[in-house]
Amino acid sequence: MNLFIIFLDVLFLIAIGYSIGNLFLFDKSYSSLKKFSLSYALGFGIVGIQLFLFFIAGIKWNILNILAPWVVMFFVYLTKKEDLLIKFKDINIFRKVKRLSNFEKILILSIFSLILFVGIESVMRPIQAWDGWGNWVLKSNVFYTKNGIDPYYFKYTGDEYPLIIPLTVTFGYITIGEIDDAAILLFYFTFYLSLGALFFTESKKFLGLKLSLIFTFLLLSTQNLIRHGGRYEVGQADLAVGFCIFAGSMLLFDYLKFKTKRSLLLLSIILGIASQIKNDTLPFVVLSFLIIIFFTIKSKRYSNLVALLPLPLLLLSWNLFKVVNHLHGNYLVKNILNIQFSRIPDVFLAMLKELFNLQNWNLLWVVFIICLFVFSHEIKKNWLFIAIVLFQLLSYMLAFLITPADPISQIAGASNKLYLHIAPLAVLIIGLLISKSVKPIFT
Repeated sequence: MNLFIIFLDVLFLIAIGYSIGNLFLFDKSYSSLKKFSLSYALGFGIVGIQLFLFFIAGIKWNILNILAPWVVMFFVYLTKKEDLLIKFKDINIFRKVKRLSNFEKILILSIFSLILFVGIESVMRPIQAWDGWGNWVLKSNVFYTKNGIDPYYFKYTGDEYPLIIPLTVTFGYITIGEIDDAAILLFYFTFYLSLGALFFTESKKFLGLKLSLIFTFLLLSTQNLIRHGGRYEVGQADLAVGFCIFAGSMLLFDYLKFKTKRSLLLLSIILGIASQIKNDTLPFVVLSFLIIIFFTIKSKRYSNLVALLPLPLLLLSWNLFKVVNHLHGNYLVKNILNIQFSRIPDVFLAMLKELFNLQNWNLLWVVFIICLFVFSHEIKKNWLFIAIVLFQLLSYMLAFLITPADPISQIAGASNKLYLHIAPLAVLIIGLLISKSVKPIFT
């Protein structure tokens, strides 16, 4: 029963994101898969923010208080929009399937089989990963038990991570009326599903149907992604981080292409949600912010900058909460000048070694590095995505140069999670770099 309620929660989060997206954020050109994927991330982030604001305002966390504003919003949406859901009568699925080649049908079947396998695995057992149990889900357990955010938890543990994931998981506990560490893992699996859907629909624009199916399967079948989506490492925030970085990159590409306020507002909200999932997203958020400012000023669309407001507001809210409650600040930010340059060779080699960890990544990073050299003439055309990946890698390297702990052991333990953040973008880059050379083979 608990699992069914969490399933309804997932649908509820998608409905929130879909309604707000269709009213204010989504472009008419967005595919149904893109809307579904972004709707889940929006709904997930917005409900987390809602619980945070309720706590600040002294509003009790219960089902009635949480659902009431969304019932009103759904009513407004129903009166404003006629195209409530996908118009299935306009979609002739059987006709589309008939047009597919046998190879494409096999790929689609393989992708669905993989998603089904990971989905079943995700809810078969309680949370297994130590970081998930001892950090992300533990916070949700504390918040649910206290019916609020307990500042003493952060003072006692020294935890400095933002709150969206534990707060939205707390929402799941509230709806089922108890703590169930197995049922809420469905929230994490849905990021795996959403990532696959978004990757397919976005890569299809660049690569075409056949190649996008191939690369979607290759991404979703990566061992590390499977473990975080539904096996022994499910329950951690890193898959959500990977989704947000990939989604943010695609939306940033859209904004640089069209430069509309609507696209920038959606990008700003996704970046704000990303910043409140895990501190590891901050390099990507800062880089995206600087790129937005530069190209907006360059194009003299100054009024667009108003649409950026959600990002600083979300960033400031958590940091202001920490200041008011005298909580721990971000260690890396506070010690940014304490860089130990002597570590550079050891850290670089250790990070490089983990890229060749075939157990985690198959041949993903090996192929990525080879493609950067072999298809270097295509780099300029795909500079945005490559810059994001390299900037994230440099930021991770900087973190290991600052941390007081032994960086080599930290790299061995954390790299599988850190590289997961940029793996979807790396797979897309491989596809973009080789597409011209391999397309004749698949046409």
